[in-house]
Amino acid sequence: MGAPSPPEPADPHRIPRFPIVLIDDVPLSIVNGYALAGTPAPIESYVRYYEQDGILRRLPLAPTNRPLNVLKRLEMSDQCLWNAPYVGSEQGRTVLVDLRETAAMQLEVSLQLLRLVASVCPPGKIRGEPGLSLDVQAAWRTAHAVFLAKEIRWDPGREAYVAIPRR
Repeated sequence: MGAPSPPEPADPHRIPRFPIVLIDDVPLSIVNGYALAGTPAPIESYVRYYEQDGILRRLPLAPTNRPLNVLKRLEMSDQCLWNAPYVGSEQGRTVLVDLRETAAMQLEVSLQLLRLVASVCPPGKIRGEPGLSLDVQAAWRTAHAVFLAKEIRWDPGREAYVAIPRR
């Protein structure tokens, strides 16, 4: 697939599913991209491997009913790569990685969480209008307002968040 950016922690126990973290059953990618040398392997080869040899989970994901808290929980966990320097592994070399001055990873995780809750938010307020950039802070405020105003639950059949009538 290529070399991930940022690099994987040298300690494989820190983020065992790297480049994915799982916080409250919400999977998040914590890489910005991959540096390739040559032609990338087709994604189908990875899918075939997991179909034949892998068990990703025995049960489907059941994300928390408080998905907007996931960012803060990630930042308080050892899996957060942007809060403090860490020792990474890059092409077999050990490197010191410091992402504290970089907001790109936190922004990417915020955008993933906004896409996750878009099913219960007003159209255009979370995903942005076509051709226009998204004001992430305004979108985050909108999502918080929706979760305060409505009762939101994960619907496993729809694999999406839904608003249910308050009792």
